[in-house]
Amino acid sequence: MGVVMKPAALPNAEGVIVEAAFSPDSRRLAVIRTVRVTGAPVRRVMQIVELQSGKEITKADVLNSESPNLWSSEHFISYSPDGRSLLLATEGSDVLSIIDATPLHGVKEVALHPEASARVTLVEGHWWFRAVVSLASSSHGDLFGVLTHDERGVNEMFIGSFSSGRIIKSWSLGKGGAAPELGMISPSLSSDGSRTAVSVLPYENNFPRNSDNVLIFDAASGNW
Repeated sequence: MGVVMKPAALPNAEGVIVEAAFSPDSRRLAVIRTVRVTGAPVRRVMQIVELQSGKEITKADVLNSESPNLWSSEHFISYSPDGRSLLLATEGSDVLSIIDATPLHGVKEVALHPEASARVTLVEGHWWFRAVVSLASSSHGDLFGVLTHDERGVNEMFIGSFSSGRIIKSWSLGKGGAAPELGMISPSLSSDGSRTAVSVLPYENNFPRNSDNVLIFDAASGNW
């Protein structure tokens, strides 16, 4: 017999929900809403909800520095293992935001490629140069992982620290595809963040004939 899932009633709020994430203890839900008003810039609002009571804990505008071109892009949220911070990213950008979870303030922006002087779309509808495509967090510890993909098919892996708000290690994964119909390239971190498993489709989106497209790296060295 299947498990019956109960719908969770969220407090009324403006905008459309585009992403959500549970806190580590599953007592709270972080929700990102996109708010569009004719004649006004698109806003992204984060709402923290206490699930048992259905009450809003706090709310704030987020991702204010993102380009208006990204309002329809996918958004990513991940709680830190201790529940104190939230990691935010937008598909098509290479800038992360780390925010204090309660209240929603103390935004720290982390540019994955600080040497890049221009972050503009190459062609409308295409990936931004070296753009975030997936996030992952360790279930214990302090680490998060970010995977980026660019127009040339090159993938990079980044390991960062919630507490310091810094990237502590990065390495190239070489070329690989990102065909949605075959499953997006994605990372996963071990519970303590010491190892990183990454799945990247072979270049030109050839369907993998074995599991060689899944690699496990040492997060401290980038070696596998």
